[in-house]
Amino acid sequence: MNYQDIIGHKIEIESLQRAVKKGHISHFYLFEGEKGIGKMTTAKVFAKHILCRSQNSESPCGVCASCRKFESGSHPDYIEIAPTNGIIRKNEIDNIKKQISFSPFESARKVILIDDADKMNKESQNALLKILEEPPSYINLILISSNTKLLLNTILSRAEKIHFKPINASDMVNFLTNKENIALDRAKLISDYSQGSIGKAFDLIKSEEFILLRDDVLKLVDYCIFGRDYMVFEMSENFTKNKEISENVLLILLLYLRDLFIYKSTQSELFLINKDKIELIKKHSILEFDKINDIIEKIYYTKESIDLNVNKELLFEALFFSIQEEY
Repeated sequence: MNYQDIIGHKIEIESLQRAVKKGHISHFYLFEGEKGIGKMTTAKVFAKHILCRSQNSESPCGVCASCRKFESGSHPDYIEIAPTNGIIRKNEIDNIKKQISFSPFESARKVILIDDADKMNKESQNALLKILEEPPSYINLILISSNTKLLLNTILSRAEKIHFKPINASDMVNFLTNKENIALDRAKLISDYSQGSIGKAFDLIKSEEFILLRDDVLKLVDYCIFGRDYMVFEMSENFTKNKEISENVLLILLLYLRDLFIYKSTQSELFLINKDKIELIKKHSILEFDKINDIIEKIYYTKESIDLNVNKELLFEALFFSIQEEY
């Protein structure tokens, strides 16, 4: 595992490489950005680089004892924690405090990585603050978060923030076609639906369920437009089994309506995401532009309401019934 194995994030990686090479490594980093875009992979390579014995190189050497132990998961100067049952408790932070009180065993530094740091409860975050107030000189702490709003301002203000943006479509498509041997049309579809998240892209590669879900969602759209909206009760239950499925349904709807809008505007298939659904798109182009916009607004309202834990099944029933009403 090395920097060249990471998709995208060129500027962020170059900044981290310079920090190691020049010996200007911050004591405390916060890697922030959407879930699944490569923060954790980058953090691990960066940790490996910090601990590598060849400090003058652009990347971890991969051959020294430190690199070999890191790859095997047995490096004594690397500590990694993640949520257990959705939470990081104070005792885990207290355990870190004990471990960093001892000098490094093999490397010049000790690296602590906390994944999903926003899952720390208030007590855990306060315990972490005590570590940050007087950290040993040999400590480097890396926090990873997809929701920094849940972190205390006193933690945020102390961190050097590295913001990770979604991976751009061309990098994603190149990776999927060249490294994963995905056909170009399917790679483009996966790229568009993954929304810049390589983690989501890998899930889509492995999942036939997503393709079946897309078929079901668009089938229900068709039912609603052409007066068979009674199918909403039968099908929408499958769309609300968990939050991930519900979010995928909303994403499918948004990208389909985007295609519908573009096709109505251009009468061209060139810029469509769902190219394999062109006949359905043509059929549904009877919807007026303002009606499409109204449905899109209702989708965003549904997403916000799901985040507020409003009943998902009722929300989806209302959303799909509104598609019939809009027509």
